[in-house]
Amino acid sequence: MKYRVILETKDGVLAVLIIDGIKAPLCTSKLIGNIPSKCRVYRIGEGLVEIPLGASSILEKPTTRVEVGDVFYSPSTKSIYIALKSQRLTRRVTILGRLEHDEYLHTLRNLKEGLRVNIKVEAQ
Repeated sequence: MKYRVILETKDGVLAVLIIDGIKAPLCTSKLIGNIPSKCRVYRIGEGLVEIPLGASSILEKPTTRVEVGDVFYSPSTKSIYIALKSQRLTRRVTILGRLEHDEYLHTLRNLKEGLRVNIKVEAQ
């Protein structure tokens, strides 16, 4: 099953993530029900955006390599991340999906630190 995870601010849609349950079915099923309705998002350096969940899941098909636009989960931080550039990470992660459109990358690269977002999850 696929899910659209919509990150909205008071000014409109910040980004839409497409989470593909086929990529990591166990991790996706555990996380999708624990996504908060509100949280803050953070840019980590030049290459990542963090969405803290506080929800635990397992590593599934672990990798250290992510491509620009990838959405992935890190069990060590209990967060979902968006890759703003292709890179090799120092920790193993689970790829969950991708950004719906690359146009969101520009907005995410200029993200205000600690921006509060509302999160909606829609099954596709």
